[in-house]
Amino acid sequence: MISVPRLILPLDAAVVTAAILKRLRGGLPDRVVLVGPGSAETEVHTATTKSGFGGIRGWFLCPKCSMRTSLLHVIGTLKCRRCAEIPYASRRSYGCRWWSLWGRAVHRLAKVREALRRRYLRLAQRDQLHRLEAELVEEVCRGLLTHLAQQEKSARRLEDVSQTGTSARIDLL
Repeated sequence: MISVPRLILPLDAAVVTAAILKRLRGGLPDRVVLVGPGSAETEVHTATTKSGFGGIRGWFLCPKCSMRTSLLHVIGTLKCRRCAEIPYASRRSYGCRWWSLWGRAVHRLAKVREALRRRYLRLAQRDQLHRLEAELVEEVCRGLLTHLAQQEKSARRLEDVSQTGTSARIDLL
C-alpha cells in the first residue's frame, strides 16, 4: 500500500499554498493529507502542470468542487476561493458600490497629485536652470563689455601716444 504524505499545518493557518508541495521529496504525489488545527485531517488531491522553463508546478484540487487552485482557505474545512465565496480585492465593494467608487476616486486623486508634484518639481528645476543660464549669459556679456571698454581705452591711449610723441609711450609700458 502506498503511503500518503501528511503535511502538518500551523495552528494559525488561514491559507494553505501549493508551494508546500515543493517540500515533498520524490516528486509530487496524487494526494496529500493536510493535518490542521485540532488534528483534523483532510485528504486533498493534487495535480501538476508544466511551467515555462521545463519545471513542474503543483496544484491542489479543491475538496468541494475539484477545481485546480494554488490556495486553499481554512474556513471550517479547506475550500478554494470560489467555494469559500471570497472575492478578489478589486471586486470588493466594502458593502456599498459608492464606497468602492469613492476608494477608486481617492486612489486616482493620489496618483494625479503625485504626477502634478513631479511635474512641478521638473518645471521648478527647469526654471532654475533658465535663471542660471540667464545669469551666466549676463555675466559673460558684462565681462565682454568690460573687456571691450578696456580695449577701447588702450586704443585711445595708443592714439594719444602716437599724436604726442615717444615720451608718452614710455608711460604706457
